[in-house]
Amino acid sequence: FVEMVDQFLSMPKMSFDYEVVEKTSSIVVQSYDGKWKDLGTWDSLSKELDVDFIGHGTANQCEDTHVINELNVPVIAKGLRNVIVVASPDGILVADKDQVADIKKEVAKFNQRPMFEERRWGTYRVLDHQKLENQQEVLTKYITLYPGENISYQKHAMREEVWTIVSGHGHLALDGRIMKVRPGDVVRVCIGQWHAIMAESELSLIEVQRGTELVEEDIERRFLAWDDIVYHCLHLVKSL
Repeated sequence: FVEMVDQFLSMPKMSFDYEVVEKTSSIVVQSYDGKWKDLGTWDSLSKELDVDFIGHGTANQCEDTHVINELNVPVIAKGLRNVIVVASPDGILVADKDQVADIKKEVAKFNQRPMFEERRWGTYRVLDHQKLENQQEVLTKYITLYPGENISYQKHAMREEVWTIVSGHGHLALDGRIMKVRPGDVVRVCIGQWHAIMAESELSLIEVQRGTELVEEDIERRFLAWDDIVYHCLHLVKSL
């Protein structure tokens, strides 16, 4: 399982049909008699929505138009017909519903890192990403951990990180040491330092990464479970 997690981000982004079903020589199929509908396009998905507007903003004098806004700024739609509007951290889509089926071709033109992700431990949103003149990059994230969850015990080869705890309480593991963290605490994680954080309550922090190549693949994990991390740190201290 750990090996699969480590390789997940490098796996191709292909459908299950293409990667598994079409390449399997022996397969068993179970019949299904219930309701099924393909929701693979924004047009088909919008037909299943109970409301025309989701999120912050308004829509006036619109016909057969749906707006989905995941941003904190308002979206105002007026006088539109047969249009889908989607505003997310990764981009903004405004399209005629009859033309939206092949949107993947347009998205493929942009090589952009994910700006929002849901993980097993919580979520993160990219606030800013800058490339400096000295071949350094600076990436700022807003990270939220669910109560009782933790990020893995990990280290990075090409970046350092500074964490500022915004809200919540938890425990930090840093190179074999366990310590409590609370709002206002600032933690510096140097290149090559093992680190993890666990949330006692919902915990939010601002992470500022600085390095030569800020990619999600720059990570080496040792433990996933917090109990394993604590056990390792306690035994490391005893051995010193």
